[in-house]
Amino acid sequence: MTTGIDITGEAVRRQASHVRAHGEDYEAAVERLRARSGGWGDDGLFAEFEAVWHECRLTMLATVPALSGTIGGVGDGLALVSGNVGAADQAVTMPEITSWA
Repeated sequence: MTTGIDITGEAVRRQASHVRAHGEDYEAAVERLRARSGGWGDDGLFAEFEAVWHECRLTMLATVPALSGTIGGVGDGLALVSGNVGAADQAVTMPEITSWA
């Protein structure tokens, strides 16, 4: 029985690399967010916006690093799957050295 779906090892390796890059992008966003730690220096109308922004920024700094690590872990997992599938494919195509008889 065939499903008509064929996933090549090369495609999985390529996508693993893309997913890892997305994780790195998230981490870079966190670094940019950390660099913007200063306030706006406004004590008028924008003071309320600044307070809300500060709270949102702290929430993002607490959550996005975990997300970037998870995304990178998925990329690593895809690379591992690709390697395991390749090793399994190679193992089933290798000729037997000794017979079972």
